[in-house]
Amino acid sequence: MTKDELKQVRALSSRARISATHFVNEYQYGNFRGNERKLVEQLYDAHLYFAHWGSRRLMLRLPTTLLPARSAASHGTAEPPTAPRRRSAAELLDAAHEVRSEHTRQQEQARRAEQLARESRLDHLAENAEQAWQDIANLIGQKQPGPYDNAVTLLKDLREVHDRTDTPEEFARRLHDLRDQHRAKSSLMRRLTDAGLTTR
Repeated sequence: MTKDELKQVRALSSRARISATHFVNEYQYGNFRGNERKLVEQLYDAHLYFAHWGSRRLMLRLPTTLLPARSAASHGTAEPPTAPRRRSAAELLDAAHEVRSEHTRQQEQARRAEQLARESRLDHLAENAEQAWQDIANLIGQKQPGPYDNAVTLLKDLREVHDRTDTPEEFARRLHDLRDQHRAKSSLMRRLTDAGLTTR
């Protein structure tokens, strides 16, 4: 949570215990003047309310990939009044923790998949380095912002490939030649410099 967001929630209560991960408040009288639903939608992952007379309310913010809205609607149906079952605060918090853990696992899986895809791309690039240099020349030859950006991205990947194969001097030499050849293209030179593609 950013500093501005913390300032925003602190304005809702002077007594709450507030951090970047939680907002805890206790009322003996009166009501919370904020909107719990909006806080969950915008800032927090879960909201738990319980009163000493037995009322309970739990709100969770879930990605649609984890729990589509249509499925959530069926889980939100109230139990028949003839057989109510009140879940304890510990059970509700455990459920919220389980949801957060599953979300974290999914994020980690996505990160690993992205990393594997990049590793595969760099392996392919290492096997076709000369073709990549030719592709860069063709992109630069188009003299347009979009192809310039693609050429810079490809150069950054090639730099990593050369670092992995312990040939950074080869990359530095070819980059120097490329910059010298196209030094009059100020837009390209700016992009290369901003990306750290410079020579000493």
